Amino acid sequence: NTNSIEMSINKGGYIVPKVDFSTCTNCGLCVKVCPSINNYLPEKIEDPFVGNIIGSYIGYASDKEIRQKSQSGGIVSALLTFMLDSGKIDIGIINKFDASIERNIIFPAFNKNDVIDGCGSYYCQSPVVSDSVIKSDNRKYAVVCLGCQSNAFENLNRYYKKANLPTYKIGLFCAGNYSTEYIKAI
Repeated sequence: NTNSIEMSINKGGYIVPKVDFSTCTNCGLCVKVCPSINNYLPEKIEDPFVGNIIGSYIGYASDKEIRQKSQSGGIVSALLTFMLDSGKIDIGIINKFDASIERNIIFPAFNKNDVIDGCGSYYCQSPVVSDSVIKSDNRKYAVVCLGCQSNAFENLNRYYKKANLPTYKIGLFCAGNYSTEYIKAI
């Protein structure tokens, strides 16, 4: 790992990899981990478009503060708060909207107040995979991520055993890959 790739923002506001070829060793790990190139599917999968379904539920946060400040009923925020309070994780890695730069940042949440502080992020790209491994600092963590990001964590698990991978991945549905600039425009 030579840290030859940095995620940067292009003119359209998309987060894209920028390779420093002066330090790149051509090891190929980036290609193996990239979910756009390698869509990891477990060997025993019933439906490659849906996955193996354990269960499907609908709900909302019973905590009124979480439900009012969160999106989509606050179920993810309530789940993270529960895992933090019960000691199942040390950190929840979430997206948080940073008004000073007008985009999401990856934010480590250590308690309910941190989780609530992260409510209201944009539904758009974020460098959750690369930043989670850094911000988790070798502690148990849960990460809120999209399907492609979850796929990248699975690829990391297969090819880069040194990474501190999340104990839990809380998946969100994705309807496309939007840049922050696009979201701001609409």
